[in-house]
Amino acid sequence: MRIQICIIAAIIVFCIGIGILGVRNIMADAESASPEPQAAESPAETPTETPSETPGSETPQANEEQGIVETWPLAWMSKPIAQPRLAHISEQEKADHKVASMPVDILPPSLGIDHITDEDGIFELPVNGAAGWAAQAMTLFSEPLRGSEAVLAIHAGQSFTIVEEDGAWWLVDVDGAEGWVEHNGCFINLPDVMPSIVYNITNSYSSMKRSGGYNIPNISGHQLYEGFSHNERLKRTEFFAPVLYATGQRVAAAQFAALEDGNTLVIHEMFRPRETQQSVVRNLTELVNVNLDLQRLINTPPWSIGSFIATSLSNHQRGAAIDVSLASVESWEYMESGDYSYRYVSGFTEYEMPSLMHELSPLAAPGGRMTDGSTLLRGYFVGAGFASIGSEWWHFDDWHGIAIATGRGITGEFYAAEPVSWPPSAIEAALQD
Repeated sequence: MRIQICIIAAIIVFCIGIGILGVRNIMADAESASPEPQAAESPAETPTETPSETPGSETPQANEEQGIVETWPLAWMSKPIAQPRLAHISEQEKADHKVASMPVDILPPSLGIDHITDEDGIFELPVNGAAGWAAQAMTLFSEPLRGSEAVLAIHAGQSFTIVEEDGAWWLVDVDGAEGWVEHNGCFINLPDVMPSIVYNITNSYSSMKRSGGYNIPNISGHQLYEGFSHNERLKRTEFFAPVLYATGQRVAAAQFAALEDGNTLVIHEMFRPRETQQSVVRNLTELVNVNLDLQRLINTPPWSIGSFIATSLSNHQRGAAIDVSLASVESWEYMESGDYSYRYVSGFTEYEMPSLMHELSPLAAPGGRMTDGSTLLRGYFVGAGFASIGSEWWHFDDWHGIAIATGRGITGEFYAAEPVSWPPSAIEAALQD
């Protein structure tokens, strides 16, 4: 009898142990799957402007593009891609301006890529000769001083060439007219000062924006704005990438950290015009209204459309946000801009990421699916002073830049004009004359 009681007791203890283990596993799974809800791309304060259209107010219309294009298993959605940088750069352009070329593996692994900086140590090339834009309507003055004689009024989106910097001011050239402007109200063309970064501004030729694997009508695969041209400073065709000047300095810091590890940033977008923002909101809303599967994916709490695309003013319009990926550098070249040398990443392999770039759904939320690449990327940007968001692994906000842009009333109500830049030495020679 005693033996039977002992056997029964042992069985009971065993069953209880299995039950506790099962509960722990379920709780662990729930924690790893739990999203990090956070509004996408916009600051905590209420925007000063409201959109002219209310998302969702339009009547949904049938469109063949609203059908599913393809669905990807998560393993496919993050497949790393090996590719040369900017295939549209001609071999002649590269041959005319490179000094040396070598694979990265000749470097000691612990050293990574030693970066080259300008005299101030902020960028790789000096700002003089770089292209910039007025981020709002501005006045050019005869001296680097408010209240000095007004030289010229310029509109938001007007491009100019930076001649020199003096404290908080730039001397700029606008179609032959020179004047001083406060640079905290300006954007700079980041490739002109950080040419080692890989630029792939996909919205300027074929937008990658999709949602749940579905094409977004009038957005996916479409050119949303102009974004590349011949760059005389770099002697090649290159994307132009406007960014708030203060924010650009933090992006540079993130790139320097990546280079030290043998990696490089791959920038997909920084400034996004307000009109483009509202077009994405409008077309995604129409798609969600007629696609029940997508409704359940995007609008299930704690998520909403606003989690993945700011429905009013985005920090991209302020020039203080960045959509970026990361790649390991396979090869690089020394190239020249006037009397200055810089590193150019000629071959790279993108890291595996939690999803494809610009997947506007919970599939892009890092949650418990952070990869080695996305973890490194977040570390570089947080270390440079940016903040990440819970709904998009690729998006980072510069809150210092946001404060500057908000204080100046920058709202991105413009398209950036084609930039004009020159090698730093050409500007220096002109100043000496």
